[in-house]
Amino acid sequence: MQNLQDFFTTNHMEEVLQSLNTIPWVFDFKRNVITSNLAYIDTKYSHGQTINHQDFEEFIESILPEYREKMLEIYSQVKNGIVTRTSIQMQMRMGEKKQPVWVEMHIVVKEKDSNGITTKAVGCTAIIQSRKEMDEN
Repeated sequence: MQNLQDFFTTNHMEEVLQSLNTIPWVFDFKRNVITSNLAYIDTKYSHGQTINHQDFEEFIESILPEYREKMLEIYSQVKNGIVTRTSIQMQMRMGEKKQPVWVEMHIVVKEKDSNGITTKAVGCTAIIQSRKEMDEN
């Protein structure tokens, strides 16, 4: 049997992310930029380059208006070191047609400066559209 260390290699983690339709990302609070890897999601949600750099303002604009305030509240709490781990379910526009889809975003603080202000967070965004559609039925 394969040992656990071997299981958690990059190749296996890629397979896990792909099976969950999940986008891993890093948020640089100093530059206010999210860098994500779109290689693990269905192509109906993303085409083109797999590595994507997006300004936070552009990211916020992709979120449906009714979820923006909550996302901005989470941003503030994470940046100011109030929370170090959180998640949110929301709808945002993705794909060529910019259709709204349900996502679940998980955020973990990775680095803070000497004042306790977050400088880097990591996380993932899972597309949960199918799950939400099943819950409605």
